[in-house]
Amino acid sequence: MAAPDPKRRKHFHNKESEEFPVKFPDIIIFIVNARIQKIRLKKLRYLGRSKGFVLSPELNESVTHVVSELSSRDHVISVLQRICRSQRNNEFNAFEFAQKAELLSLSWYTSCMEEEKPVEITDEHRIPAKKLLDLDALEEQEGEDKPINRRFACQRITPLNHPNKKFTDALEFLERAAELRMGDNSRSRALAFRKASAALKALPEEVTKPEDVDKLYEIRGGNHCKRVISDILEKGYSSEVKGISRSPWYQNMSLFTGVYGCGISTSAKWCQMGLRSLDDVKASYVLNLTRSQLKGIEFYDELNTLVTKEEAAWIHDAVSREVAAIRPGSTVVMTGGFLRGKETGHDVDFLISHPEEGKEKDILGPLLQALTKKGLLDYTDIQNSTVNNTTVQKGADPSRYTLDRYERCFSIFRLPKTAQSIRVETSDPERTVEQIPAAMDVDPASESSDAAASANGSVIPGLSLLDKTNGSATSEGDILQKTVAPGRSWVARRVDFVIAPASQYAFAQLGWTGSKMFNRSMRDYANKVLNMNLSSHGLFDKTNNCSLTANTEEGIFELLKLEYRKPEERNC
Repeated sequence: MAAPDPKRRKHFHNKESEEFPVKFPDIIIFIVNARIQKIRLKKLRYLGRSKGFVLSPELNESVTHVVSELSSRDHVISVLQRICRSQRNNEFNAFEFAQKAELLSLSWYTSCMEEEKPVEITDEHRIPAKKLLDLDALEEQEGEDKPINRRFACQRITPLNHPNKKFTDALEFLERAAELRMGDNSRSRALAFRKASAALKALPEEVTKPEDVDKLYEIRGGNHCKRVISDILEKGYSSEVKGISRSPWYQNMSLFTGVYGCGISTSAKWCQMGLRSLDDVKASYVLNLTRSQLKGIEFYDELNTLVTKEEAAWIHDAVSREVAAIRPGSTVVMTGGFLRGKETGHDVDFLISHPEEGKEKDILGPLLQALTKKGLLDYTDIQNSTVNNTTVQKGADPSRYTLDRYERCFSIFRLPKTAQSIRVETSDPERTVEQIPAAMDVDPASESSDAAASANGSVIPGLSLLDKTNGSATSEGDILQKTVAPGRSWVARRVDFVIAPASQYAFAQLGWTGSKMFNRSMRDYANKVLNMNLSSHGLFDKTNNCSLTANTEEGIFELLKLEYRKPEERNC
């Protein structure tokens, strides 16, 4: 029997490398890949080149026509910004580019392919500007479906204390659980829970029946949130919250995300590796822990203990004295939850600036050196400023929480135990450093730099405290007793320093005051109602292609045509 013929090797034709004669060199087309499948995108590019058009694989200044399936210019420009960042082309300005290039729908491109030549561009081909929300029309809405609250959280007064805490605690627990799941769908679910919580916080009266929330903007269409509220009204607690809180997955993720320097992705990785305790993490020979994570495990209990207002005030005074010596006339503001009226917080945030532009530079380095010399810092993570000419134009994505580009330092502060018993008046959290009374001096010789803290114990948000070693219930007093290692004269606290120039100070203060939901709402409002980009760096008018300036928070609200909300009214 004859041997079978050997199979011939298949030669695949690479369409990407195939060359065609260029018929229209003056037209250079870039196709935005958003909402277009990869196979279809390759076919569109191949078809264009076969018809004699030039298709640019990258976004650059030579592109004359941008083709996209997106429905608004603003959306296209925001995607172009992301493409530039992915190409690491920081010099490219998407806003200025959009003024020169044609932003066209895919219908123009397909028409060109059919005609085998460039077709005349009409208004039907151009991607329209985004249709802004008409707030007057929304407010004038009539009928049974009219909502009883304002659409945006930044339009409402949201006090720290409100009558619907049992509902908001449950919704924010579910928000946190959704965030831990990760993914775009989980992110949208988390945002829905937070919006519902924000709406309830702004209600002046307690919800007593499910119908009370039917006309709230963020809840009227949210069946999941309604079920949670109904469950609490019926049984006094949420069965869903109870189930998730008892799950090993949630308890492990809560444990690991409580480690300083450990995010959700890293925590999920540790869970997938089968790690179930901090001892497992420390014993793993596979993990290459960062310095911040090692510190996070060492001081786990202390860094997961809430900072009191008195402790924050002591740190504020100590920091302000050093800043005064380095740059007289500077301002040190304690922002975040403490500025919004909270008695405790997870960390302490300081915004440092100087009324003269440029004089805020060279403060952070000497400040950290001075605090370290006095034995007040155990760990620092410095991040240099990445502000550039387009930072204000790009704004911040309202749908995602991202850090700004200021010079900053994340640190672990050594708070003397003696400071925990001192009460300091904090009626005015924004004072120039010359107005700060003398804080307690610390003798660095009395500090022990290598004492270890306990590595177990944390607080699961919204629930009773659990001992992470064996899952048994414990009291808050027990946790606080465990947080301070014997033989050490200080406790570890999280402290962040942010340096802002005078020209951007008001925007930085607004952003760092929070809350996170209030900031998101304000940026969403600016974008959807006024076609502006708002961030912690500034305000950019996309309609007139210009930046708007403000020297105070009140000035920012005025530019956005919003009623001013004091910090204690921003707890959404």
